Amino acid sequence: MSFSSEIKEKISAETYKSTCCRKAFINGVLSSKARSENGVVSFNIENASLAAALAKYIVEFYGKEPTVGVPKSGGRCRVVTFESKAADRYLESLANGAPLLAARCPNCQSAFLRGFFFAAGRVSDPQKQYSLEFSPIDHHEKYLDLINAEGISLKSTTRRGVRILYLHSCDAIESFFALANLNSVAFAFMNAKIEGEFRNNINRGVNCETNNITRAVNVSQRHVRVIKRLIAANMLSFLPEELQETALFRLENASLTLAQLAAISVPAISKSGLIHRLNRICEYAEQLLKDTGKK
Repeated sequence: MSFSSEIKEKISAETYKSTCCRKAFINGVLSSKARSENGVVSFNIENASLAAALAKYIVEFYGKEPTVGVPKSGGRCRVVTFESKAADRYLESLANGAPLLAARCPNCQSAFLRGFFFAAGRVSDPQKQYSLEFSPIDHHEKYLDLINAEGISLKSTTRRGVRILYLHSCDAIESFFALANLNSVAFAFMNAKIEGEFRNNINRGVNCETNNITRAVNVSQRHVRVIKRLIAANMLSFLPEELQETALFRLENASLTLAQLAAISVPAISKSGLIHRLNRICEYAEQLLKDTGKK
């Protein structure tokens, strides 16, 4: 079962204490997916289990036991059909400009948005990607206005001729599910974001450390190459005695980092002091080899 289907199964198992919230929930379903013709209302829903969950609301508010069938194309989807003049009037009022929701209590909006997601929404597993999409058959602008009014930037696009409303921001998806009072889903996205940031910080730290080690190795190899060239050209003795000792010490301990090399130096020397000496060796070497045509 997909992450999206799991959420819908949880929604179908919940109950609403207030009649107005139960009505708001079924209106969220009807407004997003239902069509009506001659008083016969029908809509598609994801599977038989979700269709059965909706049947109790249809019986409660419209006094009709719906029929549940399989679409001509087959598959898991189910077609829910029932006769209702009241449901037909609701859908007609939406077509004539009525608002999607007439909230009677503070929880009606959450219930309506649950119905909207239940019928027309799909959400990805936050451990894989951040994507929440809706495919209502109509009233797209009304949904945009309703959700954007809550500070959630719901967007719209067309895919293969079908208009899709979507959220691809973790924060926005989290806010939508919080608004729908689906707090466990909101927390799942919150936790996924925190875990992702934690992994990114670890990766950045590892990459930074790796880059530092790579730079240190490259610098060490450069020093060793220069010193070996001076020895091969019998020119190490041309350096000041202090730098000769440093050059030989570096060559004898080529595998050590500069910090490790400075720590075992006798007499003691700081890392910056050691770097300064090695850089001077390279400068001397460049000039000496250039003067003798061996660069």
